[in-house]
Amino acid sequence: MDLSLLDSTHVVQLSAIALLAYVCLGGLYRLYLHPLRHIPGPRLAALTWWYEVYYDVILRGQYNFKLQELHKKFGPIIRVNPEEVHIGDPNFLGEIYNARKRNKPPEPSLDIAGSVAGTDDWDLHKVRRQAMTSFFSPKAVRELEPLLVRKRDKLVEVVGNRMKRHDGKPLNLSDLYFAYCWDLIQEYAFAFDSTVLRDDLSEAAQLRANSQDLLLQVNFTRHFGWINALAAYLPAGIGEKMIPPGVMDLKRVAARVSQTVQSVVNDKTTTKEEIQNSSQHRSIFYTIRDDEALPDIEKEPLRLSREGNFLVVAASDSPARAIHITHFYLMHDPACMQKLREELRPLGPNPSMEQLSDLPYLNAVFLEGTRLMFGLARRIFRIAPDDAIVYGRYVIPPGTNVATSTYCVHSNEEIFPEPFTFRPERWLGPNAKELRSRYHMTFGAKSPRSCLGIHLAEAEMKFAIAAVARFDMELFETGLKDVEYRHDFQMAHGDLQSKGVRALVQRRAW
Repeated sequence: MDLSLLDSTHVVQLSAIALLAYVCLGGLYRLYLHPLRHIPGPRLAALTWWYEVYYDVILRGQYNFKLQELHKKFGPIIRVNPEEVHIGDPNFLGEIYNARKRNKPPEPSLDIAGSVAGTDDWDLHKVRRQAMTSFFSPKAVRELEPLLVRKRDKLVEVVGNRMKRHDGKPLNLSDLYFAYCWDLIQEYAFAFDSTVLRDDLSEAAQLRANSQDLLLQVNFTRHFGWINALAAYLPAGIGEKMIPPGVMDLKRVAARVSQTVQSVVNDKTTTKEEIQNSSQHRSIFYTIRDDEALPDIEKEPLRLSREGNFLVVAASDSPARAIHITHFYLMHDPACMQKLREELRPLGPNPSMEQLSDLPYLNAVFLEGTRLMFGLARRIFRIAPDDAIVYGRYVIPPGTNVATSTYCVHSNEEIFPEPFTFRPERWLGPNAKELRSRYHMTFGAKSPRSCLGIHLAEAEMKFAIAAVARFDMELFETGLKDVEYRHDFQMAHGDLQSKGVRALVQRRAW
């Protein structure tokens, strides 16, 4: 008998037994000894992450909806995987996301490490965010008005030119607004001259399609984050085949951003005072470079480049999605469009930012459109590193991932009656201010980690909606399935076969 073969067989058997014992003991620990063992929820979710993987990856972004079912069965607090608690009580948002120290777990689905959004530690996040606050402040956005006006006028020009063709072909509004937001952030944040917004929207269509492909990968990479790391170390020809086109777009932008960062770092002559006194627009990297409170290590070119890369992702797809969803609902409900037009018409074709900010119905349209857009659709995690979170009789130990979701809040029938109906009037009632401050989560829960670019997003969206409201349009082969929240891929997605919101441009109303 070959003793070496016997030894090999013995080793395999022992390894299998050891693996089985490890799995069994791990399962027993998670079910009966784990600090979260007392939290209600399905046993399978507490036992293994594969429960979540099934709904996230196999069923393609369905776990958020499954959680709603689980809350109906188990109550407002549930354990949704071995290490995470989900609380479905909108009135508990303040405790999860409040100003007390809250870290966030790493996010492997997008390569944003080093950026403000990708900063897990509370204290470091505060330092990095503070350096960018002035660039996105209300004052800075007001000073941005000339750029917004130029982009608004270009938007009107593109729509007007399509109207003049009379060829019966629809305008893809999803591509149009992606181009509008893409050009705006490229010029504002990086001082790039971008011309994606033009009569030929083919480049915008490709960029948007690639962006969608990128987002459709996030559920997989969230659970199998090593894939991205593996692709980076493979030979170029093989690695690139594993990388979605959207990532390649980001890599091209990243290369350009990196050059800009390096030029700012090397620019020793342009002072902070000269920038403040100059009418020439400078990139955001000058703002970060000149922040005296930011340590020098935080101004390293690699970190600044990652900050820029995230801005491209956050400030192009997300606001564009909000605009095309809002425009869809206005066309889908002519009464709402009529009310908006009655408010806008007296201002003429070119209202100012100040005029738009004073319009109550436009503001209500903005809030309702962004509510139904859902913003960051996936669960928004926080970790209380030093103190336990107490919900009723349940004590959640420090260091635990605790989350809720925009969908959980925005679809709550007690807070938003008929939650899936587009109804701007809900933001005009006596409790509208409280409704917005407590329950509108599209730009993040009200916390030090909420969206940095909310003022920019609101301004660019109001400019766009006010501009296109002047045109009579008819939806073309577009329905609720194209805009309703049906899949969670970081952002809320409609039907995965959707071609976007399309419309026939008929005439200019004024």
